[in-house]
Amino acid sequence: MGYSRKKKNASSLFFGNGAAGMTEFRLGTGTSGYTGIHMLINAQNGLNGRFRTLRASRWGVGIITNDAFSIVQLPFSDPEFYGLTEDDEDTARYMFEMELPKQFSKEKYPEDLVIDIDLNSISKKVDTSEIKIIDKNSKEDLTAYFELSADEYGVKAKIDRSNLSEISSFNMIQLQIEAPVDLTHPDLMNYFNAQTGYLTIPATAKVDFSEETFPAEAEVKLRKPFADGVKQTVAIDSGTADLNPEEVIENIWSPIENDTIQVVGFKDEMVFSELGETEITVIIRSETTGLESEISVPVIVVTGELKFSSKPDQISFGTIPIQSAEKEYFATDFDEDLTVGDTRYKKDWKVTVQLIGGLSLEGSNTILHDAMYYTNTDGEKTLLSVIPTSVKRVAQNAEQSTVISDSWKSGQNGISIKPRQGQVKSGKYSALLIWMLEDTP
Repeated sequence: MGYSRKKKNASSLFFGNGAAGMTEFRLGTGTSGYTGIHMLINAQNGLNGRFRTLRASRWGVGIITNDAFSIVQLPFSDPEFYGLTEDDEDTARYMFEMELPKQFSKEKYPEDLVIDIDLNSISKKVDTSEIKIIDKNSKEDLTAYFELSADEYGVKAKIDRSNLSEISSFNMIQLQIEAPVDLTHPDLMNYFNAQTGYLTIPATAKVDFSEETFPAEAEVKLRKPFADGVKQTVAIDSGTADLNPEEVIENIWSPIENDTIQVVGFKDEMVFSELGETEITVIIRSETTGLESEISVPVIVVTGELKFSSKPDQISFGTIPIQSAEKEYFATDFDEDLTVGDTRYKKDWKVTVQLIGGLSLEGSNTILHDAMYYTNTDGEKTLLSVIPTSVKRVAQNAEQSTVISDSWKSGQNGISIKPRQGQVKSGKYSALLIWMLEDTP
């Protein structure tokens, strides 16, 4: 980030060129040019160094010594205050730099030097223990020489004359302010640039010897929304059109409080035509900031499998009274559901059932061959026998799990017995049913 720097001029001091390697100082003014003191100084080591050579001429009598320079206070230049750009943390960072010229006597330093940094309202209170003040050139830590304080408005750094005279030999101090951004602040979006994705956060600095205010702007990259991808297992030849983008991500997060995250959809539509591992990309968008993120979702492409996920081992009709009139009884009590699992992509399957040996009376040779039926959801009733009876057919199946026995709980579908009048004897009956699952229409 660019920044400007302004310097003040000392009205009582004139700098001109003298002999080679020398600097001429003329102190005082008059109508005919210069009056008072005319000096030529070897400035090879700079104004802050010791004078190597001194020649002085005066219109009058006497010789000027080094002590004469104790009347001159070397001016403090204006500070430089600028903001930094932060991409990884929700923190606004500002840099304050200021030259501290070494004076010829301790009395020429101000009694106190106060640096006042005024931060933006969307910045949280600064932790002064995190502030470091260093010499820009040597990187030596000068923090201990300053008295630091912070409130909700900003930071103050104060140094007294005694400490100022000690550290001025370092020439330039550097103070970095780190101000965490309050992402819950109601005015946060007033500082946001949707085109760049950055918050631009202004701040100002002042020093007590100047009425001028020095502005700076820090840039903070606002983090995008985020989510975790949920690993998917899909059948070969299926595609993103068969998936719900909202169901393949989880743990959706936004840095902005009360933000709403929209699941835009898949970045690219694709067909899973090769077995193995791949990935898909889901785009999410913050409704508050408009920032979008691309979330990667791992995918494993398999051939798929057709199987019974569960089958009932026992189906019970309970206790049935012996009646003179015919009556049908449906089985609604079974230990497991009859469930088909199909992880293939849009394939056909069918389920059939066979009755082996008929309905047998325990402890006797009595067998009922024409008393058990199966009724499908369309109300079609079929007498069960050794010949397979169709229970359910599915073409171009799109469901990975189908619970066939859900319809049995109504008492109107599924396995039933309907003995003829006078056919049933008192006792316990049992039968063997064979369920078959085939990958065929």
